[in-house]
Amino acid sequence: MVVGPLLRGSAEELFCDARNLESLLRLGRARAAVTGEPVPLERLSWILACRQGLVRPPKSGAEAVVSTLETLACLSLPAELWEQEVLPARVPGYDPHWLDRALFDAGMSWVGRPDRRLAFLLEGDLALLAASPESTTTPSLVPTAGARYTFRDLQSQHHLPADQLAKGLWEEAWQGRTANDGFAALRGAQTVGFRFPTFDPGVHRGRRGRRPEAPGCFAGHWYRVETNTGGEGDAVDREELSRDRVRLLLDRYGVLCRPLLEREEPALRWSSLFRSIRLMELSGELISGTFLADLPGPQFTIPALLPLLSTDQAEEVFWLSAVDPASLCGVDLPLPVRLPRRTTTTHLVYRGWSLALVSRRYGRVLEITLPPDHPDLGKCCGVLQHLLSRPLRPLRRICVEEINGAPATTSPYLSVLRAGFDTWVEGEEVILHRKRPGGPVAR
Repeated sequence: MVVGPLLRGSAEELFCDARNLESLLRLGRARAAVTGEPVPLERLSWILACRQGLVRPPKSGAEAVVSTLETLACLSLPAELWEQEVLPARVPGYDPHWLDRALFDAGMSWVGRPDRRLAFLLEGDLALLAASPESTTTPSLVPTAGARYTFRDLQSQHHLPADQLAKGLWEEAWQGRTANDGFAALRGAQTVGFRFPTFDPGVHRGRRGRRPEAPGCFAGHWYRVETNTGGEGDAVDREELSRDRVRLLLDRYGVLCRPLLEREEPALRWSSLFRSIRLMELSGELISGTFLADLPGPQFTIPALLPLLSTDQAEEVFWLSAVDPASLCGVDLPLPVRLPRRTTTTHLVYRGWSLALVSRRYGRVLEITLPPDHPDLGKCCGVLQHLLSRPLRPLRRICVEEINGAPATTSPYLSVLRAGFDTWVEGEEVILHRKRPGGPVAR
């Protein structure tokens, strides 16, 4: 027998035979299934962009950074990708200081993963990631669990050169054993390519005997990442944790299916969550159906997202890297348009759910589907502006060699580039620089 408030909208305690209740749940699931016409699969890029804040970001500044990191929580990406591509695509005018504020004001943190990848976490999210530090017999450079140490504190305890200590801390960080409470240390380490200078904060002194501030790669406080495999508790606790993972992924993708979850951490992939997805469907929290045509396998969503799936027209312009979490490059889907390879040097621009521009090799090769006189073409070139002005490792210039298979120097799109950039024609290349007020005249 099953006992509890079994009728929707009623708190009365009822009794039901388990088999009868299972039959009733299956009947309810069949009634809730969506039977309308599925939308074309080409709209999936726009749906992901809407869910992940690439289209009409609702907030700005540090608040927008927090919103973005909440949506992408527990997703591990190459460390440099976050500030080079992911956050600038979602936060207009992104400033690195906004990420620093987000980590402190919203109580967020990051955890390292192998191959210099990292994931951002809300408080308590480590259980969702099911991440535990790699087992090792080597003691941690952070001596006490629960305590936080500056780089100077750790150096005074271990009596190690600064470059050796920094190298050891970052090796532990990529194993998921230690982390830093800010992002300045990671940003500084990226700037020097993780080849740490021989700065010694215990020796050098400034005026009046004061020690100078440590460079960025030695900033912040280091701490141990508490072991958490997500397996504690009884079966009910583990099931609720699994359902929280499903809800996190619904916020990220809107529609759940196997191909979209292949790049997630193991605990958030289709095979790990399918049982919970089915149980959430039986309980009425999720609905199943064929929402997107030609999408292989079962599809699940929540009723509140059905209006987004049925949108008839979209003309918003947005850009993203080919390796962005919302990018479908490299995903095994029967899309009507062949997407480029999933590489860091490739960027895509969409107008609604139509691919408007593809930039390969950091702008050297452009493929544009809009006509030269289209009013949104200037917006589509915003991805080139991003490459020249992004906060981390911006390009000094872009050398356009080819547009739609023809030489860039004779392309009808050259006038559009001249309107948005300081341009020079050198040989067979069109050189683009950021347009500056009162700068040199394009030629």
